[in-house]
Formats: sequence, C-alpha cells, structure tokens
Amino acid sequence: MAGSILLKNGTLLLHDANDVVHASKEDLLIENSKITKIAQNIDPPSDTRVIDCTDKIVSPGFIDTHHHVWQTSLKATHPNHTLFDYFPTGNFASSFLSADDTFWGQLSGALECLDSGTTTVVDHAHINYSPEHSKEAIRATISSGIRSIFAYCPTPRVAQWTPTFELSPDLLAPWVMETFDQLAILNPFGPSGRVRLGFAFDGLYLPGEVLKEVYGRVRHAGAQLITSHSVYGVAFGAPNSLSAATNLDAHDLLGPDILLSHNTNPQPGHTQLIRAKGAKISSTPVTELQMGHGNPICLDPEYQSISSLGIDCHSVCTAYIPTQMSTVLQWARARRHEEFEGHSKWAKDVGSSVSDVFNLGTIQGARCIGMESEIGSLATGKKADVVIYDGSSPGMLVAADRDPVAAIVLHSSIRDIETVIVDGVVRKEGGKLKDVFVVPDIEGKEEKGERVRWGEVARRVRELGALMDEKKKAMVDEEAARVAVMKGFHLNVAAWADEI
Repeated sequence: MAGSILLKNGTLLLHDANDVVHASKEDLLIENSKITKIAQNIDPPSDTRVIDCTDKIVSPGFIDTHHHVWQTSLKATHPNHTLFDYFPTGNFASSFLSADDTFWGQLSGALECLDSGTTTVVDHAHINYSPEHSKEAIRATISSGIRSIFAYCPTPRVAQWTPTFELSPDLLAPWVMETFDQLAILNPFGPSGRVRLGFAFDGLYLPGEVLKEVYGRVRHAGAQLITSHSVYGVAFGAPNSLSAATNLDAHDLLGPDILLSHNTNPQPGHTQLIRAKGAKISSTPVTELQMGHGNPICLDPEYQSISSLGIDCHSVCTAYIPTQMSTVLQWARARRHEEFEGHSKWAKDVGSSVSDVFNLGTIQGARCIGMESEIGSLATGKKADVVIYDGSSPGMLVAADRDPVAAIVLHSSIRDIETVIVDGVVRKEGGKLKDVFVVPDIEGKEEKGERVRWGEVARRVRELGALMDEKKKAMVDEEAARVAVMKGFHLNVAAWADEI
C-alpha cells in the first residue's frame, strides 16, 4: 500500500513551465500516491520511510506510448526481420496463446517495463482472441503495479495456418464490442484506477458508417484515448494522399484523443491536418529503423512538439526508453550532418539535444496521452511516479554530476536503476523487482492476492517461449503467410482508397 516516503538529498530533474529540465538538490515528499512537497531539508511526517538519495538522480518515470506488452514469449524472434516478416511470427503468433498464456506473457512484459523505469505504458493490446484473453491481460497489468492505458484492440484472428494462411473475415464479431462495453463499465481498473481503458483500432479500411459507429461507441464509453498504427510506403501500396489521419478526418473522427503510432513517410498536408486537429504521435525509433517503416519523425521540427516515444515490440528490442532516446537522437544528428555535407557545408552544432529526447519520454509522453496534469514530471500534486538512478555506478560516474540528463540518455543502462515508484508504491528496490500480488479478478480495487516472485514469472514464460517455438515450427509457413499478409494489406488499402 502507498504511504509516506521521503526521497532525501537527491538530484531532482525538474521541468519548468517551458519544459526546460533543471537539476536541483532537494528533497521530495510522497504521501499516499502523490508528490506533496519539493524543498530542501523537508521535515517528514511521523512513520515516513526515508530513502537516502545522496549521489542519486531522481527522475520522472518514463512514459511509453506504444507497446505490445503481451509479446514477451516472442523475444529475439525478430532480430533481422522487416515489418512483413514480423507479422506471421510475431503479430499473428498470438493465435497460439491461451488466455492463461497471455496472462504470464503480459505480466512479464509489464514487469520488464517497470524494471526499465517505465511507470506508464500505452498498451496497444492486439491479443483479443476471446473476451478471456483481454481480461487476463488486464488482470496481469493490474497485478504488475504499472500504470497503463490498456488500449483494447479488435484483433485480426487466424482462421487457419495450413494448407493456406487465412484470417477470419470478421474483425468486429458481435462479442468484440460487447466485451469492450463490459470492460468500460468496470473502468478504471485496480488501486487508484491505475489502469485505464483505451481503444486501439487498425480497421480503418472499413466503411465510414462502421468507423463512425465504433468511434462514437468508444468515446461515449469514456476511453482515455484511441490509438492506431500509421505506416505508409511502397510496401503497402498506399497512394501519397492516403493516411490514417486523412481517413479519420474524412469521417470527422480525427481529434485530440487520437494517438497515431509511427506516422512515418508523412506528406505535408497530413502534417498540417494532424496539428490542426490536435492529434498526437508515438515514435518507436528502433523498430521503425529496423523494419522499414520509414524514418522516425519525432525530432522533425513539424512534429517534435506533438510527439512521444514508445517501444513497439519488446520481441525486437529492449523495453528501456532511454535506448529509444539515444537511438533517435544520434540518428537525427547523423542525418542532419549528411544534409549539410550534401551542400558542401559543415554544421556548427549537432542539432537536437539530450533534453529534447528526454522530454519525449517524460513530459511530452504525458501530454500525448492526455495525462500531463497527473504524470510526466516531478511536481507537487502529481502522481508519485519516480525513477531513482545510482549516479555513482561505473557507467553514470561523473556524468551524473556534470549533466544528469545526458547521464540518463547517453550513459545509463537498466542496471543503474535502483528504485522505481509508481503511484507512491515501491515496485523495484535495490536494483531488483519486488514481488507482485496476483489479483484474482479485474473488478477489485485493492492490491491483494497470491504473492508471486519474479523467478516464478520467468519460469512460466521460458516454458511458454519453448512451446511457441514448437508450434511455429510445426504450423507456420513463413513465406506463404508473408505473401498472404502483403496481399491482404494491398486489398485493404484499395478498399480504403475507394471509400475515401
């Protein structure tokens, strides 16, 4: 349970009104789930736990705005895959998971986020093979202790793998939205409403009247946000005039509660439209660069102020948000230098800064999901979502004293994170995850249930990974499935273009 915690003598990373980060030697008091005071030499209330933060960096928790949390059992499946290679062995491999399998993969994925300093995750949960699959994913999310927007996602389901690969034609079978309605009645979930219901939707090729009905239903139910993948290019057969933004706007559905993931290869008109309607962007640089999505846009001057960072698939890469920060920062700097070189010039500076990308993973992440007043920075009245780094570790030493933001972005690793606090509750301490309490259902509002240690979670997921390998080897013809997926994309895009 949350109580009073005093973080004493730490280097706090504080945002000012202009999002400039200042390092300040102060104390930070947490009472229940909120930050109640930031000052020097705070005299704590009685029964307050004091954590000595001397030589430590106290940072806002990281905010991951696009992640498929269930995919733990697929880790290292896609180290050399393009997006179309990923679909058969990644996205559609969900067809091999039972609801119980989903629980353990989801719990492990959420705990990996916490271990990495992510305190809030937008979970694009394309695991909805049955009502039980989504409910077990939510139960695991609650049990982990993470803050989450669980974006319930109508999911393309595999009808058969052999002799030909086929998807079920009914993305919106009656039970799909009926289950969403049931979940909406219970929303928010867990202690302090830490898990909120959102919606993820990639069926933008469907007729306009269907989209209007679905989006109206979801908004009426009070979804925190609505998120969609937004990836275009030659591989998809999409004309330059077509995008998620243009399609949503054509049906008067684009607005401030829309979060577009990736949005690579944007056209100038799309940029203006997204900004005008208040929609936001989640960039996932590692998967975008590897899988051929197109170049990340989060540091583009047209998009930076409305962008955030996500992991996408921890089956591909680490769940550590600072890895996304450092990757996109150095990629953007390299591209900028190339542009100058192409004009026989030399850039006098590197362009984007470490503070720019740090903000993408903190305050701007909160802004992009409509939670800026609650999370994203260390400020009185906000939720106590905090990450404490050991500034005297071999990797952080000196850097933590000279430039704490640079220390996190360019020098840190997960090993350097000593403590993670979410909603005023310590979830990682001494560099190790705390035990979790597996809640019996998704209706309760208290943290109670069977105590489970990380070792038990790891055992379950190792077994699940081996089982997934066996099933894929026995059933998946990767090339046939890849061809079928590409054909399906082209047909959907054609229907989409005709609709608009």
